[in-house]
Amino acid sequence: MKIAKISAALALAGLASTSQAVNLLSEGFDDVSTLSGSGWVLANVSSPSSGTPWFQGDNTTAFSSQSGAANSYIASNYLAAPPGGFIDNFLITPYFSLASDVTLTFYARGDGSAGAGFSDTFAVLAGSTALGGSEMVTEVLAPTVATVDGWTQYTVTLSGVGGGGVGRFAFEYFGSADTSNYMGIDTVAVAVPEPETYALMALGLAALALRRRKSA
Repeated sequence: MKIAKISAALALAGLASTSQAVNLLSEGFDDVSTLSGSGWVLANVSSPSSGTPWFQGDNTTAFSSQSGAANSYIASNYLAAPPGGFIDNFLITPYFSLASDVTLTFYARGDGSAGAGFSDTFAVLAGSTALGGSEMVTEVLAPTVATVDGWTQYTVTLSGVGGGGVGRFAFEYFGSADTSNYMGIDTVAVAVPEPETYALMALGLAALALRRRKSA
């Protein structure tokens, strides 16, 4: 019982200390031209040849950002591949620590001005590398059609791989150039879960241990 009480006390102390998530990455795309200098990778591998890469948001002919200046988001469109081609345009985050689980949140939306028959599809991939290991790539958000009636927030989680591990996320915009139009991504953040989440888990384990001792 003494062990259970100590564990519960530590958990409550953790709850009282902070409820803030630790941010590993935060990007509002104020200036897309500076991304490569901060570790982002913009890779257009469309076929049969690549066209326009990811670019600064266009608030004059499309829509305004989710947050910040009107054009402070990143966008891609049907010109990422030539007519008749297939778009495959990647936006890859810098590496971040993956010592523990992390959560990615971001906003995305499409532009419905082209009318019926046009849509924009994206997915999110994640690469994780344990210390001394090779990168493992997984799909963490299945192909999704961007909404056209406003910005939509998405959240995905990537499991940690231990001390020294690193990870990164990749946004993939893809589809036929002839039926795609325009989409944007904004307010990207990668953070570890809030400390109170771990505290609640510890409190639950302590309570379970206490029940087992009482029933023994």
